[in-house]
Amino acid sequence: MRNYLLEFRKSIGLSQQAVADKIGTTNQNYSLFETGQRARSGLNTSMIGKFALVFGVTPEEILRLEAEYQAERASVLQAQGITTQRKGGIP
Repeated sequence: MRNYLLEFRKSIGLSQQAVADKIGTTNQNYSLFETGQRARSGLNTSMIGKFALVFGVTPEEILRLEAEYQAERASVLQAQGITTQRKGGIP
């Protein structure tokens, strides 16, 4: 799967710590977002805006890439027989 957060970060030559500092979070928290270990569905508008500012793209671009990432992730998981359904029917 294409990891746009990693690609953006590397393209501007920043460490995870530097991005974390710029968006006002911890290195550990940013790392969890970048590696997909923390659900990116939890990204709020403020965080999306901060990512966009740091990476030099629009918030809409972040949202578009996130939607593509989530669709690809769901497809891979489905192919592996892993459900992405949560309680209450929310994927």
